[in-house]
Amino acid sequence: MSGSGGDRDDYRTSTAIGSTGAPKGGGGGAGGGGGDDPCAIVQTAPINSPNPAAVAGLSVGDRLDVALTGTAPRHILRVQTLAGVTVGSLTHRGHLALINCIVAGNAYQAEVIQMTGGAVVVRIERV
Repeated sequence: MSGSGGDRDDYRTSTAIGSTGAPKGGGGGAGGGGGDDPCAIVQTAPINSPNPAAVAGLSVGDRLDVALTGTAPRHILRVQTLAGVTVGSLTHRGHLALINCIVAGNAYQAEVIQMTGGAVVVRIERV
């Protein structure tokens, strides 16, 4: 046998996340953004490190703000009640896209969609 494998016309390098043609973010099985707007994000995620006192006052259907705290490169996504009480944080698959979009000026809210004991799952979308 001889040869080096020949030309590979079908070879493509990977594209950056969020670039045209790349899958849009999604977390926890939720659909990602649509169209060409990488910040049209809809994700489902669990709240990490839930604050028991804040969780006790929540019900399915409640709306929460998604806020960015800290400074680059150590931003933290915080979920808080509309009154500003911290419920917990978000570190799900797709949270980096949310951070980038908030830094770019987008705002997001989370709706409580499931509560099991102290565990809370939210649906995140742009407002």
